[in-house]
This record gives sequence, C-alpha cells and structure tokens, in this order.
Amino acid sequence: MNSENTKLHTNQKNKLFISHSSKDVEYVKAFVNLLEDIGVPEDAIVCSSVTGYGIPLGEDIYDWLSMQFQKYKLHVIFMLSNNYYKSVACLNEMGAAWVLKQEYYSILLPQFDFVQIKGAINPNRIGIKLDNEIEELNHRLNELKDALIEQFSLNSISVSKWERLRNQFVKTIKEIDNDFNEKNDENLSNRSSSIQISKDAKILLVYSANSSNGEIIVLRTMSGLTVKGGKWNFVKYNGGAREESRWQDAIIELVKLSLISDVSNKGEIFRVTTKGYKTADNIIKNLSINTEISPEEYLQ
Repeated sequence: MNSENTKLHTNQKNKLFISHSSKDVEYVKAFVNLLEDIGVPEDAIVCSSVTGYGIPLGEDIYDWLSMQFQKYKLHVIFMLSNNYYKSVACLNEMGAAWVLKQEYYSILLPQFDFVQIKGAINPNRIGIKLDNEIEELNHRLNELKDALIEQFSLNSISVSKWERLRNQFVKTIKEIDNDFNEKNDENLSNRSSSIQISKDAKILLVYSANSSNGEIIVLRTMSGLTVKGGKWNFVKYNGGAREESRWQDAIIELVKLSLISDVSNKGEIFRVTTKGYKTADNIIKNLSINTEISPEEYLQ
C-alpha cells in the first residue's frame, strides 16, 4: 500500500468485504459463520448474500460499495470459483479493489485451483484453498484467525475452542462440496463418454489416474518442461515451445473440468479427483485404452 493510502487509512475503521458469486452462497454462509465465531463484529462485515450483512434497502449498490471503499480500511476477501469469474459484478469488485490498493485475502472454493487465478489477483500470493490437504488447510485458517484478531483487536480464542470451531467449518465445507458432487455425479456416467475433453487431456488423465499415486508432476528445468503422468513423460524433448504449450493447455483443461487438483499450490503437483477417476474409468472403457503401453499409441 502506498504512503498516500496509508495516511488516508490511519484513522479509518477496519471492515471486511466478502467479494463472491451469489451461486456460491452456501460456502459464503459457512465462512461468515466462522468470522462470527472468531469474533468479528457484525458491523465490520459486508456480504451481500447473507441476511444482515448486505446492502441497505433503497441504496444504489454501486454507489454504496464505492462509499465503503472510501470510508473504511477495507480488507477484501475474494471467494474465488468458476462462478466468480463468470460474474461481471465480481470482476468489477476485483477491479475496484485493485485500483484502490485494498488489502485482500484469496480463498479458493472447492473445485477451483491456483492455476486458474487471473485478473488483478496475484496467483503467486498465498491464499486458502478450501479443499486442500487438511494439514495445510488448518494451518492457513489458523493464520487467518490470528490476522483478524490482530486487525480488529479481538479477544483471543483458546486453542481447544478454536480447533472445535475450525474443524466444524472444515466439516461443513466438505459436506457442501459432497452435496455438489453427488448432484453432478448423478448423470456423470452418462456424460463421461461424450464429455468435451481434448484427446491430449483424455490420455494424460487416463495414464495419471492409473498410476500408483494418481499424480501429474510438472517440472521446469534448464532442459525444458516435463509433464509426467505415472511413469510417462508427455513432453517430447525436441518439441520446443509448441510442445510445452500443448501439455500446459491439457493441464489447464483438466483443472477447469475439476478432473485434477493442484495439491502443491504452485502448479507443480496435480492429483486426480474423484470426478477425474470416474471420468478416466469411462474413457478407458469406451476407448479400450491399455495404460501399460506408451501413450504415444493413442496420441498419433
């Protein structure tokens, strides 16, 4: 934050603005409940989808939001998802936060990965991924709690109470995600054979899903890019930039379809999701793929 904004915010009251898509309301409600549990005051939270925290009746939404950005020291919390990036209103909020140099946290909802972050948000800035490994998720939530207690001068929470509140939040997020997956899985088997996936992405998914750890390893060295699914490296060493771009696109495609997830948060280690395994099984069945032979047999 520059010196002019720092001076401007010296005597301003801290406030949280939760930028989100209304289609992700269940996740957002759970997060607001966590903020309440931490002790963030009701008048310090702005969240349009949760009763009591939205835009006052009769107010012009854009004028009111503009006033919030100017009047308060606003800490923006971006609840990022595929729905978020499809919303013009969300992208406007992101742009406003960037122009006004607001402090922010990034929270990635389930089925959304760091590699998908674009726009004004720095993808290399550490955020909280709600479907990350439990140890990493707990660590990031602990950091968020500590930061909010300091910023809002809140009373501290005992370790035992915080762990109970945090664990309940994580459980709720998982339940919401499971409900979402069950609704989508109902017709997945009928769609998998005709799902719109490129040949490259299909073969990379299948070979990775049938490896011992279900991982795709992406490494860049002096000799070039390596994309390894199982025991196979999919990037031809003599392919150059065109070949590297080909497999980077395949990874992005699989991430967007929620068939793999970035477990490293650095775009280096991806793991096949439950949806990915089911899709891979259907692809193998319909295309009669034998993963014991080189993937080149199916990429010609």
